[in-house]
Amino acid sequence: MDYNDLGIVSADIIGNPHSGIVDVPSTKVVMNRVVNKVLVGYDNGIGYGEQMLDFAAYV
Repeated sequence: MDYNDLGIVSADIIGNPHSGIVDVPSTKVVMNRVVNKVLVGYDNGIGYGEQMLDFAAYV
């Protein structure tokens, strides 16, 4: 997982090897305690491939 505190668009995550990138400005917290919404973007091809490599190394 990774995070971006500047806001992301789909072009920002192309080629990113992380399984998900949390968009901090789009995250909604209620009363400084409850996370109501978390927006996570990911690159299907690269992110999935990296996870498979991690899993193969684990096995």
